Amino acid sequence: MEWSPGELLPYTCVHIDSEVDDILHGIQNCFRIPNSERANLIKSLQTLWNHPSNRNPVLPCLSVRTGLDLFLRVKNYPKDSEVIMSAINIPDMARILRIHGLKVIPVDVEIDTLRPKHELLPKLIGPRTVAILVAHLYGRWFDMEPFVAIAQKHNLELIEDCAESFCGLERLGHPMSSLSLFSFGVIKYCTCFGGALAKVRDPALYEQMTQLYSTYPLQTESVFFEKLTKYIIVWHCLNSPFVIKHTIRVLSLFGVDHKAKLVAMMRAFPGPLEPSIRMQPCNALLYMLLYRLQRVDVARLDMSVRKGDYVLQRLPSTVTPIGHRAWLRRYWLFPVLASDADSTIRRLNALGIDAYRGATQLNLIEPENGTQSPWSELDPRYPHEAKYLVDHVVYLPVHLDAPYWVLDCILKALNQLQPAAEDMPMSLVAKL
Repeated sequence: MEWSPGELLPYTCVHIDSEVDDILHGIQNCFRIPNSERANLIKSLQTLWNHPSNRNPVLPCLSVRTGLDLFLRVKNYPKDSEVIMSAINIPDMARILRIHGLKVIPVDVEIDTLRPKHELLPKLIGPRTVAILVAHLYGRWFDMEPFVAIAQKHNLELIEDCAESFCGLERLGHPMSSLSLFSFGVIKYCTCFGGALAKVRDPALYEQMTQLYSTYPLQTESVFFEKLTKYIIVWHCLNSPFVIKHTIRVLSLFGVDHKAKLVAMMRAFPGPLEPSIRMQPCNALLYMLLYRLQRVDVARLDMSVRKGDYVLQRLPSTVTPIGHRAWLRRYWLFPVLASDADSTIRRLNALGIDAYRGATQLNLIEPENGTQSPWSELDPRYPHEAKYLVDHVVYLPVHLDAPYWVLDCILKALNQLQPAAEDMPMSLVAKL
């Protein structure tokens, strides 16, 4: 198709991996699943997720936050124990650790592989360290073996955050991870419009978590119903080119940031955190988890990889990719680096490309003393690369539902930008 720079390309940097019929199906079943079916739904999910690559027990949860909080409640670590975690994650994950009286120690993340720097762990592990929490970011996977070896050597729990990286039922986290967490929120691959699954290595710990979780109140069917009805609107604003084009035009007339508006509508827990996450999924959400995960479309996943690689291999030399050397490359969002991210987004938007910075809640996990220490810039333990990534990331509308001609238009627009690496620190330019 013909496209001229400045003409709006009606594709957004986030999309919902479903058909609108899936949402309607969920709505139809919101009040139809009797309590007598609850145990069968949970058992079916556990059977589905009992793959030879990881036989660890499965616990369906309301969210990844719920699974982490539940794990920590059962472990009940002494106050001021330390957890080393990937320096890029959503703030709520660090917040949950702090709610439990734990001190967060961030470990830097490589930009080109998105791997936490395991070589730094010996310098970060101390007498109060109790766990390591690592996150697979943007759908990319890194090799867990070095982290498993370090955790075993120091007798630490290993928490594997796979919230952004579900890529089918054959990769369900490392079997030696103490806890593996998968999210199926609204913009995740194979979305179930909420819910999460946790795999717990220790059977005794799993039983304790299950027992405690059974005392939690149930999410109401009406709450899930309200979310699904809202997501019908969001789906059309993210997945329908016709609606996207006209929604952006109308909202811009009133000075409304359509991206910020839609992202706000998709926030899972906008209210107080603890009471929001300490709930069990309702029957309708359990049903949706089973319904969707029984229908994982590997062909769609493969198409996502092909399209992501198509753009990655054609990026102009002035654009710095992220995670391009990952151990296993899958695509949940398509981030790149820009020396001046805000300016780059304005220029891409002017060219008709709906680039954005706030597509996800991912942010820098700062050391406990933040950046106040005058030594932070000189301290090799400070997460320098993670900070640079968070400060300079730009998300592009590259995903499996974007046609190839749209991807070509995005590449054409990127080629019109000025060099993006000119203001990068020279150490990062050399590395990348």
